[in-house]
Amino acid sequence: MIPGRFTRQSAYVGLILFLPFLMATMSCSNTKDTFVNRTFHNLSAHYNGYYNARVKLREAEDNLASSHTDAYDRPLQVFQYADATKAKAVYPLLEDAMKRTTTVIQRHTIIDKRGNEKPGSEKWIDDNWLVYGQCQFFKHDYFDAMETFKYIENTYKKDPGRHLASMWIAKTLLELTQLNDVESKLDYLRNQSDFPKKNRWELEAVNADFYLQVKNYEKAIKHLERAAELTPERDKRIRYLFILAQLHQQRGEIDQAYKLYSKVIKMNPKYEMAFNARLNRARCADSKSDKGGTVRKELMKMQKDPKNKDYLDQIYFALAGLAKNDGNEEQRVEYLNLSVRSSVNNANQKALSYLELGKITYEKPEYRKAQAYYDSTITNLSTDYPDYTEILTKRNSLTKLIKYLRTIENEDSLQALAKLSTVDQQNAINSIFEKEAEQKREEA
Repeated sequence: MIPGRFTRQSAYVGLILFLPFLMATMSCSNTKDTFVNRTFHNLSAHYNGYYNARVKLREAEDNLASSHTDAYDRPLQVFQYADATKAKAVYPLLEDAMKRTTTVIQRHTIIDKRGNEKPGSEKWIDDNWLVYGQCQFFKHDYFDAMETFKYIENTYKKDPGRHLASMWIAKTLLELTQLNDVESKLDYLRNQSDFPKKNRWELEAVNADFYLQVKNYEKAIKHLERAAELTPERDKRIRYLFILAQLHQQRGEIDQAYKLYSKVIKMNPKYEMAFNARLNRARCADSKSDKGGTVRKELMKMQKDPKNKDYLDQIYFALAGLAKNDGNEEQRVEYLNLSVRSSVNNANQKALSYLELGKITYEKPEYRKAQAYYDSTITNLSTDYPDYTEILTKRNSLTKLIKYLRTIENEDSLQALAKLSTVDQQNAINSIFEKEAEQKREEA
């Protein structure tokens, strides 16, 4: 077609006209701050370095997000970084990106006669440095990354991009759990009117991450709402909405949580998130309302689906939640026991089911049963579970209580035994031995 030929011909003509300029700039020195020099170095820094390195970095980020393991028994992490072991799989991508940016920084940084960098004459060198620091961050080289981000902050003081380095410093400090330093850095960033608008969503997400770590859920919710509204990426929006639903559920704001889980489900997320959104939505439903009937049918349908075989423990746990809302304790206990028996690969879910059984028997009170359930909870629960310390303390307290109760019972038994005749004492002792022998035979 004529338009196509015209476009190609125009491109060829443009290339021919540009060729002399390109050949002239090939010998451009990075010590000459002229229009031609700046144009050449800026183009090279952008396309030879930043653009291609950013493609590699983005691929590494996507791979890390895919390999990240989510723990749905607690609020999800805002960012999907994966752990240090999994990060090794993307080292080649990150090192490739670092090599590209290093080459560009060495060749195209404009310097004065004294050898000092001239940041005002450059457009893309700071961006290359930022990619370099991000690669260090994803390799878990946090202290090296911190130095790179601080260099950007201190060198490019007139460029709004320096704020991105400050934001990544906050991210790095969060990974190092230096929370006081994070707060001051975020306070500074919130007051910067020239913070890049296209990155505002990410700053909101970093704020949310910080407030989640310090357990200020009210502020975390506000920043997550903004992050979900501003992010251009669908998967991130779904993730933020899911975390928002979890936080509202945790705060007892059940109606809001139910609406958010429903919204997540309608957005057609990946299977695991959709599955957990349905489970959590069921726990938020009023069993006596139309919602309760709908989610109960949904759970029963999920129970029969063969692809949910490995998730039966979670389904029964959700059904136990509906039984609790119904006030049907017998059915609740039945579902919790089914959850325990169905749990194969999810030790944390087994622990949470034992924990609920422990709470039920503790309230009766049946302290011996409660102690046994809490003991099973601690045996299966991961140590990084948010309430692990509180649960462990409860288990230890119950263990001490049972020990004291047994001592008291033994004392009472001995005093009662002392009051018997010699013949009755011997009969009582024989009876105890017989019961112990029978118990051992049953256990064998």
